[in-house]
Amino acid sequence: MDLKSQYEAYENSKRIKHIADEETAKRLSIPVGSEYTTFPPPTTKEEAFERLEKYTGLIHLDSHIRGFKTFFPINQRTLNDELKKLNQFIDKADKINVTEAFTKRGSNQLETQYFEYLKWKYDFYKNETFDNLESYFNFFPTELVFVYGKYFLYKNWIEDQIKNINPIQDTSKTENDLKVTAIGSNENPEKLENKSQYLDIIQDHLEENDFVNDGSYQNLVNALDVYFDLGVFPQPTIQIKFSRVAKIKIGWALNNIHREAKPNEALSYEYLKYAKENLSIFKEYPLEEMNFRKSNLYKMFTQKPK
Repeated sequence: MDLKSQYEAYENSKRIKHIADEETAKRLSIPVGSEYTTFPPPTTKEEAFERLEKYTGLIHLDSHIRGFKTFFPINQRTLNDELKKLNQFIDKADKINVTEAFTKRGSNQLETQYFEYLKWKYDFYKNETFDNLESYFNFFPTELVFVYGKYFLYKNWIEDQIKNINPIQDTSKTENDLKVTAIGSNENPEKLENKSQYLDIIQDHLEENDFVNDGSYQNLVNALDVYFDLGVFPQPTIQIKFSRVAKIKIGWALNNIHREAKPNEALSYEYLKYAKENLSIFKEYPLEEMNFRKSNLYKMFTQKPK
């Protein structure tokens, strides 16, 4: 069973059926009395671990694998170089005092990821005394979920791929023979193999000339593709930057992409949050989850340019 089938099977096993009352029917835009399902959050520490290991962790692993396969051929050189990058992060994390990682808040995203790596590696979250949350839905911080998916699950996948490659078959590839399409190169994702169903939609609405020529266009195309397919954004490798372009043009384009890719889903907080945090032109806009539809950023996405 592939990864997507595994985490979808887990989700389906946990979903609960309901019958829509009048209020719910209005909120979901379905007829009163219709059957719908919910995916309830974990209610115990054990369920939180199960959700991470059988669902969210696998989604992040799938995202990392897809990103690698999209931009790199699988061979000894690319796999070893990817493993080298992962080990560089781990080496730096292992130099940090564990008690400091357990008790302090990271001063930036990278330090927070170092701390979360050590917390998972040395069983911080399994401590019996760490069980005082009212809700287990957010038991694991976002950074921990990312670190678990990348530096534990994805690293294991890379190591397994290296073991499975027949060195004899790979000896014909020299360093100069490896035509690696790196994130940030000028290679058009449309030319890549295993093109997804969403790429045409994304590329129809985004113009490469609107982006700074540093890989920003390719990064956003890949991020949106992964999001629409897996339901989670990959961790950004660079800040996505734009040339002189109207913000409302980009917001409207992202709205249209979402509408065509997911016609039955409304713009979500997560979608806008990704834009605010990773697209340079939207960083200045405040965004709160409780009233995000009243925000200026939401208006930037939903007002058609004149």
